[in-house]
Amino acid sequence: MRKKLATAVLTGAALLATGLGANPASALPSSATSPIAFNNDLCMDVPNSNAVVGQQLQQWTCNGTDAQMWTTTWVDATHFQVHSGLNYNLCMNNWEGGDNTGNHIALYNCETTPDGLFNYVSTGSGTQIQPKSAWHTCVNGWGGDAAGNQLRLFTCQDVDNEDLIELPMH
Repeated sequence: MRKKLATAVLTGAALLATGLGANPASALPSSATSPIAFNNDLCMDVPNSNAVVGQQLQQWTCNGTDAQMWTTTWVDATHFQVHSGLNYNLCMNNWEGGDNTGNHIALYNCETTPDGLFNYVSTGSGTQIQPKSAWHTCVNGWGGDAAGNQLRLFTCQDVDNEDLIELPMH
């Protein structure tokens, strides 16, 4: 039930992001702040609440702290920035750039380059986050479902350590 509800919510967000639900078509969704939770019951996390440029992001047991709060800011109908709840000027970033398996997901100064913008994609029955600079890779809990695993890019797939169940989407 939880996964079906999340899929319905994320599908609605994806429709808004593509403009299919927006009226007028030029309207962008507003910002929202919440955890980004994966289907493995872990959340995107800033380790030790240390929000600095280059900090590698991880998946961690969801705990509601600011280290797990994220704000999406839409920059166009399909792409958004993901701001840290610890420092709004730092955003999720595809650290090495491009569409390479293993690229690190880290904090960087917020910018609207393809490595600093993200969109939602659907693979199977799940919804994932993908950098604008990537075509085949998505944000993944590298190595499986363990707390502390780094977030990196991996082939987009319908697995618990990529599928989202909660995210800031308004």
